[in-house]
Amino acid sequence: MTLVLVVTLCAGLVKYKFDPLEAAQNPRLTFKKDDITSKPLPANNNSTISILYIGNSQILTLMDKQPGDDLAPTWLLNTLNRDSKEGRYVVKQDGLPNLRMTEVLLKSMDAATNGKNYPDIIVAGIVLDGFRQLEPRSELTDKDSLSANVKKELGQILKSSPDMILAGNIFNSLYKVDKSADNPEILQTNAEEPKSLAGRWEESLQTQLESVSLLFKKRKDIHTLFILYYTYARNKLFGLSTSTTRPISPIVYKANLEVLEMTLRYLKGKNVRAVFYLAPIRPLEPSPYLPRDIQKIREDLPALCKKYGAFCLDYGNLVPEKDWINYHASEGSGFANQPDFAHFTGRGHKRLGEQLAHDLKPHLAEWLALKNHRVTLNPPTP
Repeated sequence: MTLVLVVTLCAGLVKYKFDPLEAAQNPRLTFKKDDITSKPLPANNNSTISILYIGNSQILTLMDKQPGDDLAPTWLLNTLNRDSKEGRYVVKQDGLPNLRMTEVLLKSMDAATNGKNYPDIIVAGIVLDGFRQLEPRSELTDKDSLSANVKKELGQILKSSPDMILAGNIFNSLYKVDKSADNPEILQTNAEEPKSLAGRWEESLQTQLESVSLLFKKRKDIHTLFILYYTYARNKLFGLSTSTTRPISPIVYKANLEVLEMTLRYLKGKNVRAVFYLAPIRPLEPSPYLPRDIQKIREDLPALCKKYGAFCLDYGNLVPEKDWINYHASEGSGFANQPDFAHFTGRGHKRLGEQLAHDLKPHLAEWLALKNHRVTLNPPTP
């Protein structure tokens, strides 16, 4: 009802100009697909260090791609191996747009339980916007996406972390956990309740309607377009822009911080080294981030990493203003030509990837030696 009212109200006030085809073909935005994104990590061995690089769209996309541009994970890989003929370092890129902290935990668990293809290091870019949401999205949590190993690991970490009440509540709202067992695990998602007769009838009816009505079959696309109309109208009506300040809820921030701590605790227990960095923040005012929110994560993230022996880096000021960009004229949410506070150009990617390599390189020989000693004494089990 709110959507209908706002769009109806704004219909006569603003003229919506948005071509979905133009937006889809926008040359400014490039989602790069190559070996670093598509190939799994190789079987772990004593002669290489494998790195899983988890992040949001900041590391997944190239803005205004120019010849020679590449993603930060690729720059990390190439820089580390520049003086290594045998290709001692392997990097795989993973992530989701608008990545949430709960999704960092699930992706870390999925990687650490991936048989012989587990990573030695998980690099995670921590973005302030990832603290605005809590529950992981369905593509990571439904019964087909959540592996048996992750269900078991998640059940165990929830049982062993009674001190993390807020983080526990997030996952307890999604899953039914058998915490009484010696090896607790997820029994089922709370969305997997047996369907009622009415539910089964509705599902059958939707399938039939999809077969006879193209409009009904495309209802999700229509819903997405309607949301774009709504977002555009809302932004125009209330004067919202990309620079509008968006404080982070203290309770949501605290819950996400607990999830990060749960992730670090889990990775330490699995002998997977964690490298967390505060992602670059655009140095432009006005900004959507409150200075106190930036300062808080700058204090809390290093303290958490220190507690669990993880490696923490502050890249908040790494990318200068000249390497950021504005939204394209075809942007459909009313932010056309406004500052993009989430993404930078290929120069920013190069700066980030090379800086990561520079900061990690002095430690990698020691980590490889420690890895060999650990593998000899106590090989990881999937």
